[in-house]
Amino acid sequence: MRRPREDPQRAQHDAAPRSHPLTPHASWFSDCAMWTVYGLGIGDIWVWGPNSTGLGLGLVQLTLKVVFPSRPKRYEEQRNFLAKESCSDVDDDGGASLP
Repeated sequence: MRRPREDPQRAQHDAAPRSHPLTPHASWFSDCAMWTVYGLGIGDIWVWGPNSTGLGLGLVQLTLKVVFPSRPKRYEEQRNFLAKESCSDVDDDGGASLP
């Protein structure tokens, strides 16, 4: 039995950086920042310790998101064009065509 082909447009959309918005990253960073300040205020290492680690990781994640922003639309158009050309080498039965 043959497997159904995956929709390449859907697979590219799910993996695209544009599908990962900045809002969740900023929310995680601000949540950890507030808990770290609160933990330092009450002097509880079990509150500020893990949250300061999350704060550092959130800072790294936000930095990476700013340094490597979502790709411009032009790049996505070129990538889709190249993907369509490479798919033209496949026969209807799913196998590669022979020269």
